[in-house]
Amino acid sequence: MTVCSSRALNALVLAAASILAGCFAFSPAEQFIVPLPLNGAVARVEVWRNTSSEGRFEIAVETSHGSESHVLWDDWGPAQRTSLYLTADRRLVVLGGGGIAEMIAIPPRSKPRWLPYAKRPMETGDAWQYLGAVDRYLDHLVFYLPSQQKECIPLYGARTSPYRKPHQSENSC
Repeated sequence: MTVCSSRALNALVLAAASILAGCFAFSPAEQFIVPLPLNGAVARVEVWRNTSSEGRFEIAVETSHGSESHVLWDDWGPAQRTSLYLTADRRLVVLGGGGIAEMIAIPPRSKPRWLPYAKRPMETGDAWQYLGAVDRYLDHLVFYLPSQQKECIPLYGARTSPYRKPHQSENSC
């Protein structure tokens, strides 16, 4: 009876450890939450380390109607600045290093949804509201309001992006 109980206990401990490890594997290593001026919506800039690369950046938008997340880019060193914008038609736009751009629509009565490239409006982004940027400071993510850090989109040699041209920097910010 003792051997059976001991084996059962070991199996239970191993199962619990596996579940806990799984919880950590499916949580971002780091995140910063940015409140959006849309009925309690929030954006989360997340850094995931449980990937085959050095990690990846993701954006998630949560509203009372649901959430949507999308991979932004792999963490390749300097490309860690994430600039956030809001459009008049309720899209969150995320611009990153190298000209990367992603958009998530935030409808008033349904869950947010990622917009594929073919469904995005052709625009320059000049009318977008700049909300600020999430960037790395030392070893953690920090959100900078527009009053704290000027708008800057690092291209890192990508030459150009169709969005916010006056705020693009050929290299880093």
